[in-house]
Amino acid sequence: MPPSIAVSASPHSTPSKLNLHESTAVRFASAGAAGLAEVIVFHPVDTISKRLMRNQSHISSASQLNAVVFRHHASGSLHRRFFSLFPGLGYAASYKILQRVHKYGGQPLIRVYLKEHHGPSFDQMFGGHNSKTMIHATAGSLVGVTEIIFLPLDVLKIKRQTNPQALNGRGIFSILREEGGGLYRGSSWTAARNALGSFALFGGCAAAKQYLFGLEDYNSATCTQNLVASGVGSCASIIVASPLDVVKTRLQSQGFGSKESGFRIVGRMARHEGPGSFFKALLPKLLTTGPKITVLITGASGYLGGTLLARLESANLPPYDKLFALVRTDAQAEAVKQYGLEPLTFDIRNEAAVQDAVVSNAITVVYYLPDALSPEPPSYFIKALASVKEKTGSTVHFLFTTGAKMFSSFTGAPTDRPVPDTDPSWYEIQKAQVNSQSIPFMFKGVATNNSIVEAGERLGVRTYIFAPCIVYGEGEGFGKKISIQTVAIVKAAKALGRMYKFDQDSPSWPVCHVADNTTLYLEMLRRMIADEPLDHGKKGYYLASSGSVAWDDIYKAMGKTLKKHGVISDTAVAIADPGIIEKIAAFNNVPRDVMTTFFGGRCTFTAEHGKGLGWKPKYAPEHILETAEQEVELILKHLDGKL
Repeated sequence: MPPSIAVSASPHSTPSKLNLHESTAVRFASAGAAGLAEVIVFHPVDTISKRLMRNQSHISSASQLNAVVFRHHASGSLHRRFFSLFPGLGYAASYKILQRVHKYGGQPLIRVYLKEHHGPSFDQMFGGHNSKTMIHATAGSLVGVTEIIFLPLDVLKIKRQTNPQALNGRGIFSILREEGGGLYRGSSWTAARNALGSFALFGGCAAAKQYLFGLEDYNSATCTQNLVASGVGSCASIIVASPLDVVKTRLQSQGFGSKESGFRIVGRMARHEGPGSFFKALLPKLLTTGPKITVLITGASGYLGGTLLARLESANLPPYDKLFALVRTDAQAEAVKQYGLEPLTFDIRNEAAVQDAVVSNAITVVYYLPDALSPEPPSYFIKALASVKEKTGSTVHFLFTTGAKMFSSFTGAPTDRPVPDTDPSWYEIQKAQVNSQSIPFMFKGVATNNSIVEAGERLGVRTYIFAPCIVYGEGEGFGKKISIQTVAIVKAAKALGRMYKFDQDSPSWPVCHVADNTTLYLEMLRRMIADEPLDHGKKGYYLASSGSVAWDDIYKAMGKTLKKHGVISDTAVAIADPGIIEKIAAFNNVPRDVMTTFFGGRCTFTAEHGKGLGWKPKYAPEHILETAEQEVELILKHLDGKL
């Protein structure tokens, strides 16, 4: 609600005629105080409104409304839920105080200018009786448009309230340095919203004083009349600006790298949510239509899957109905319950079992992590998801975890240049790879990728090919704590007493910390649940990587720690001859052809898709070299049975 707005009685007064209580200093001071008071009292209400505006799913129960408003604190105590409504308070205070000083300090100055220089024009256009109200409204509209200079603070506040992952734990100066103009995303929608809202705010307030209370001298309004007039103006502003405010909030709550336009948001809202979506948080209510989102995660006991489970609670996902995890044992079932997931047990190699589990639980999203080479289980899940879609009309999603090896020299992928995961020809490239076999078993993985894309397009299931690379760092789940990528190197060094490599030259390979790999998983899941744009099918290839590192640098960094622990006596890296390769394969209990894929190779697959979603890896590629000592020690503990 705006502070009381004092105006002179004369319709065309000049600044020299402004009375004492309308002095510039008083106006600015009272506006700043009003802004501070507004933040203290109404910030929780603002957080609720912003979360309701961003929510794109239909709410059909009080529990779902609770989940939208309180996120992962929905099941917490009243105290925890209340204080969960205060994210971004610092940004909010800075923005609101500056905005209120600007609006309520600046509007009277513009109003006086309009009266002095354009008063007769307003009288002629609107009549003497109405010109005063229109001058108030026009001055408000003009000052509202200029408020976009403070937009970065509003953007940061909204992201803290609705999508804190977009900030990635960065401070204000880091964000300003890295994002720059991105903080003005949605400025045109904000300007339009402010122009309409401020026109209605000041115009409504003035109209109430003039037409409701019959006041010619607005300064003579009593406290009650000021409160009522301010309430009328505020309500008019909220109603008029609501559609633009919802679009603005959705634009500004997205990740920094998102390219979706406001017009696309408007189109999607109109198609999928109806006209009422433009007035979300205006009169919060429960909506009764729309599909429920149910998610199944497989591979929960693995290195990647376990870390994904561990981070779900803090991910601030949009509302969903249920989260399931596929388990094999009673111990795993108890473990996943600790993360808030409901365990399911069935055989993924049994088509009937997969069909029954997915359809009976109305699962709409499947994250498949167990096996990158076998095409049968993924095909069973895609068929089952198609059945769910046919029965419920829901959009269904299947994310398949493959490997960067399927996009490397081992499988005949292009390596003479960087090829981004956004390249629209990856499906055709992979189809051609199958016909240029060099390591037969690897092509099962490439063929599986292709069959998933084809089945998804045929059955109307949105598919995503997600490629981890060299993933490092300690796993956070209840199962595996280490990656499979570098263990073979350490095992070989431990068995043979020195470091070996298989490549004659020094190729590079993409790398990613397990935490960053997980945040991309989560950002994609967030978009699936919210039905936000996400490339899929033949355009749905995603690499999780912060950049590439030379294999030689990895060997050297690991060698230093291995020597420190007495595993090897010399950090020099030798090129393995055929006999050594056979020994290394035997130590790791895998065929020779398989072993070669763990030692080197060239991959120029590059990560761009995630950036477009606003995903920003926390750890630079060099981090794997900087933390090689911790990584090797973690592997050694595992090999010694201490992990």
